[in-house]
Amino acid sequence: MQGEWQAAGAHADRAATEAPGSVEARLLQAEARLRAGHHAEAAALAQALLVDAPWSGDAAALEVEARLALGARGVTSHAVDRALTVDPDHPRALAARAYLGLQRDAAGLVTSPAQRREAARQAAERALRLDPAQPLAHAVLAELGDAAGDVVVALVAAGRARQHGAHLPDVHVLRGRLRGRHQGDVGALDDFDQALRLRPADARALANRAGLLLARGYVPAALAAADEALRVDPNLAEAFLHRARAHLKARPRDRQRAYDDLNQALRRAPGLVEAWLHRAVVFHDLAMHAEAVADVDRALALLAPGAARRTDLLLVRGRSLLGLARWVEAEAALAEVERQGRTSHRDEERLHLLRERLAGRLDDAALREALAATR
Repeated sequence: MQGEWQAAGAHADRAATEAPGSVEARLLQAEARLRAGHHAEAAALAQALLVDAPWSGDAAALEVEARLALGARGVTSHAVDRALTVDPDHPRALAARAYLGLQRDAAGLVTSPAQRREAARQAAERALRLDPAQPLAHAVLAELGDAAGDVVVALVAAGRARQHGAHLPDVHVLRGRLRGRHQGDVGALDDFDQALRLRPADARALANRAGLLLARGYVPAALAAADEALRVDPNLAEAFLHRARAHLKARPRDRQRAYDDLNQALRRAPGLVEAWLHRAVVFHDLAMHAEAVADVDRALALLAPGAARRTDLLLVRGRSLLGLARWVEAEAALAEVERQGRTSHRDEERLHLLRERLAGRLDDAALREALAATR
């Protein structure tokens, strides 16, 4: 496919040379560069075309896509809005407006208030009614589905975004993140690898890849990916988190480096539940049980009542309360785990061991040894 677009670009170059005033030829030039992965050239060509044809929705949206592919932050919708005043039903411009209308944090998660989310949804759906092949519109629906907890909608929309937007690194990162989180799919690694082929210095792709490698048990590779992510973006909280998790998975565990990285993550993203959880684990391992309980309580305050991570947090809370000999509170934490009724086999094993300690059939040393065997 890339070869076809290179051939199309050569054809467009000839046409633009013969007819330098042809908007169609110049559009094809920019489109061919974008699809062939030459994002900087595509952005420059689209920007130059907008000087001569400020009404062109295709040029405005193409510039947005090219700048997003370059990893540009703070891309504005000014040219898109101008084009939509001329043609309110331009599907590509509508899709670009919808995508730019969402606010995202450093990890790419939507942070927009409800009103802005709904405006983006309406613009994306309108774009897709006019042209179902708009990748940015599908990406918007995937992000909004994920934010609303609708996994099926999010995965289907992300797949369509990838189908129609293989030239955009962000859609590969989006699908990889969703597949890795909700499906445990090794194919997510392919998504992150493709994103990195298109944009080698992509901190989010590298950080997500680190997390997935870690889940597969590739600790050294995960450490390398997290290190590279932090070289690209020294402030990416998720990269610090995944590097900390890798230090905790290493043999022997490097608790000090994990603790330092978790502090760095929480300094940048105080709402990162996973970082509070893993720092609580470090505190528990160091027999700093009061500190572990405090971190768990901070994390629980950030979670909805039925969130999946509550089980892990409550188990750590129960273990730490046992270490503090706060038996009644420990019993309450373990009872809440049982009420949730969604424990894995490993969690069931840990719950049983904690119950044995609570009943006095295990001492602290035997409990530590038995719990270590469940990691």
